[in-house]
Amino acid sequence: MNNNIRLYLNGMLVDLEPKTKVAVTRQINSFFELKDRQTSYTKRFKILLTKRSLKAVYNLGKPYNVSEIPYQPIRATIYDGPVCIIDNGVFRATEINSGYGKESVILKGSIQYGNLQLFKRMKQMRLNYLVSLDELNHNIYTYNPDENEEAQDIVQTRNNTWQNGYIYLKGNYGDDADSLFNNTSGDYHHIYNHITWNCPPSLFLKWLWNKIFEENGFTYSYVGGDNFFESADFENTVITIEKPFVYSLVQSVEFRQYFDTTTEYDVIKLACDMFGLVFQKDTNNNHYYFTSLNDLLNKKCGTQNLSKKLQKTKTIKYKFGSYGSYNKFKYKDNAWGYDFRINNSWLKGIKTLIESPFKGLPYIFHAEEKVSGIEEPKIRISEGCRVIYNDNGQVNTSVLDWYFLFRKYYKSFKEKALDKQEIMEVEMILSSQEVRNFDFFKLIYLEQYASYYYCNKIKNFVSGKPAKMELIKIR
Repeated sequence: MNNNIRLYLNGMLVDLEPKTKVAVTRQINSFFELKDRQTSYTKRFKILLTKRSLKAVYNLGKPYNVSEIPYQPIRATIYDGPVCIIDNGVFRATEINSGYGKESVILKGSIQYGNLQLFKRMKQMRLNYLVSLDELNHNIYTYNPDENEEAQDIVQTRNNTWQNGYIYLKGNYGDDADSLFNNTSGDYHHIYNHITWNCPPSLFLKWLWNKIFEENGFTYSYVGGDNFFESADFENTVITIEKPFVYSLVQSVEFRQYFDTTTEYDVIKLACDMFGLVFQKDTNNNHYYFTSLNDLLNKKCGTQNLSKKLQKTKTIKYKFGSYGSYNKFKYKDNAWGYDFRINNSWLKGIKTLIESPFKGLPYIFHAEEKVSGIEEPKIRISEGCRVIYNDNGQVNTSVLDWYFLFRKYYKSFKEKALDKQEIMEVEMILSSQEVRNFDFFKLIYLEQYASYYYCNKIKNFVSGKPAKMELIKIR
C-alpha cells in the first residue's frame, strides 16, 4: 500500500489505492461570491475495501450491513509522511465500485474540512434549540405596574446592555412613551398594550453570538486592527421579534417560541454580511479567527513575501466572479437596500451580492388614536425577525441602513479589489506543512510584480508538486 499518504476514518487506518495522491483545495472566503463563506475540500479518491478498511466503515457494501457511513459525517485525518495535512475533516462516502486485481471493491469519497464544522453544525440547529435562551425568560406588565411587583417595567430595560441579553427599545409612539407611563389618570391596560405592540422584545446580537459559539464548543477571537467584537456596532445591534403579544395582565416572555424557523447559522451569517467579516479555523482545534475585509485589505493582519516561492505565472485575467455593473446589498424584505456601481464598463446588469436572512429596519408608526381613546392604536406588524440598532434605549433608523454599512465596511473592498479586477493563476513551491498552515488573512507580496495579492484559493494541491493558487490583486 501507499507509504506516504495515510487516511484514518474515526481513528482507524484504512487502505488506499496504490500511488494515491490526495488533491487538497484550501479556501476561506471566495471574492468570486462574497455572500458565501467557503470550506476546504479534497478531490474524490479511492479506498480499497480490505478487511482493515471494512472495519473502519462498519462492513459497508457487505450483505446485511447496517452501516450509517453514507448518511453520516465520518471524522477523517490524513497524513503525508509525518505531516498531518488534514485534521478533524469530514469524509463523505459517495459510491462503491468494482476494482481490479485482488482488491475487487473500491469505496469512493472525499473530505471537507476547515470552516465546514461551523457551517454544518449551525445550519442544522434552529435557534430555539439554544438552551441559554431560557436564561432570558421574564414577565412584563401589560397593566398598571403597581398591581404586580414581580413583573418588570418595559421602560426600565432601556438601560440594558448586551450582557443582559435583551431590551425593549423606544420606538415612535406618537407621544413620549415615558410620559405615558407617568400618566396616573391614564388607562394602563391601553398604554401597556400600545407599547408592547409597538416595541416587542429585542435580543442583542453579541449575546446570541457568544451563546451560539459557547454551546457548540467553539471559541473565537479577532485579528487585525481594533477588536470589532468590542465595537459599538456589534454590541448595540439587536434582533427584534415581530410577534404580537396576547392581551393579559402580565405577559410571560419565553424567547424560544419566537425562533422556530431561524437557524444559528442565520445569526452568524447576519453579522458576517453586515460587517464584512471573514474567518478561518485554527488547524489544531475548534478556535476561529475573524477579521474584517477592511483590516485584511489594508494589511492590518500582516503580509507574507512569497516572491522566492513563485515558480510560474500561468494566466492573468481582468474579471472574476459574476459581479454586475450594479451590485445590491439588501435585507430579506428589501428594506434599506443599497446598490453600488463597479467602475468597469464591460460589466452589465444588476447582481444581488448579499441578501440578509433577516428583515431590515422596523416600520415605526405614530398612534392614530389618543391613549385615552376607545380604539386601539392602528399598528401594522408582521411576524418574523428584524435587525435594528439600540441607540441608548431608542431605535436608530440609520446605522444599519445598507448605504451606511457599505461605506463603513465594504468601501475598501470595492476600491481595492473590484473596480479594477485582476486575478492571476500562479504556481508556488510550497510544502504540505506550508499549505496546511497557510494564513489567508495575510496578503501576499510578489516582488516580480511589485504588488500585493489576496489568496482566493489554493487549488488541488498534491504533495511534491507546485501549488496552484488564485491571487487577486489588491490596489
